[in-house]
Amino acid sequence: MCKCFAPTDARYVAVFPNRSTKHGLQATLASGSAVDAVRDIIDKAAPGMRKLGASVEDLVVIPKMLEKRQTQADFQLAYLEHHPDLLAFTHAFADVLKDLSAFERYLDMAPALPLIEPTDLDEVILEKIGRETNLFVLMTDPLIPTALLERRLRALESAGRISIETTPEDGTKCSRVKPLVAARRRTSSAE
Repeated sequence: MCKCFAPTDARYVAVFPNRSTKHGLQATLASGSAVDAVRDIIDKAAPGMRKLGASVEDLVVIPKMLEKRQTQADFQLAYLEHHPDLLAFTHAFADVLKDLSAFERYLDMAPALPLIEPTDLDEVILEKIGRETNLFVLMTDPLIPTALLERRLRALESAGRISIETTPEDGTKCSRVKPLVAARRRTSSAE
């Protein structure tokens, strides 16, 4: 199976620009981890912070966040696990937010979260393909540029994982190929 996007692959950023939004500090980006990206941003911000009379050392919570790969969104999700009723959660969390050190105390107790490995683009595409899925449906995903989608579809077709059929009436349609059928196709093409 092709791991289309290794952490060092520049295409990864082009296709999944919101990965750090989705996975927070657990994200693996083309340039390394999201933690590394935040550290780079802080380093670049240091001169501007000095001009404002502040320093990187003033960001006392940030190093803890980076060490644990935890954000305030993770804090809210953890709190929601203990208050599954949305109304109860909202009421209780409003009280928590009155305590300005609540997040910092959470970080002291929270476990370090694992890094999330890069997504396999072929698997993302295959999840969207059923039986006779119109190419237009696949092209509406704003995260996959059309040229890259077409290259990956051709590669999936060559690997026998999908079939592609184009007709004047229906346009281009893709269908997933069952593994047994794919194996037969590869065997018959080799003969």
